[in-house]
Amino acid sequence: IVTSTIHPSEKLFNGKARSYFTSDERLQQTIFTVQELLKHKIENIIFLTGDTHASWAFEVVNNPFKKNKNISDAFAIELAAPSVSSSNWNEYAPDDSVKMAEEQFSVLNPHLKYINARDHGYMLVTVYPDHTEGRWLYVSTLKAINSVESPGKKLKIKKGSFSLQ
Repeated sequence: IVTSTIHPSEKLFNGKARSYFTSDERLQQTIFTVQELLKHKIENIIFLTGDTHASWAFEVVNNPFKKNKNISDAFAIELAAPSVSSSNWNEYAPDDSVKMAEEQFSVLNPHLKYINARDHGYMLVTVYPDHTEGRWLYVSTLKAINSVESPGKKLKIKKGSFSLQ
């Protein structure tokens, strides 16, 4: 379940919008949580998310689609793990279509800094005194138990910052 607001684009997935909230109740809980975090000015927030069957990294902002957004609008970071054994987007569409969808998602969602909806794997998050690192690792196939791992994207978040590097 993704905490960040996502513009899904009706053009993706043959016109079928994908929802990353399970219900209106979940969406309302997310809105309440965001309002509380903003009200109390909590620092160094990193949401760890899963169950979306894709790798994501967001600079979380209250309204990602407002004009003249600047980096100071971010109040948290969100990192999402892919599926290691469940279907990803490319189980339903060809890789080139999924890559195009990833690009469209990035354009429509300026706060989205990384997306990979094709590869299966997991994410390691390491917290250091002065920064946090999120690193995605991917397996070569779901069809073999001893699948080979390959490194994916690695992002760094400095303490006190809501900018992904």
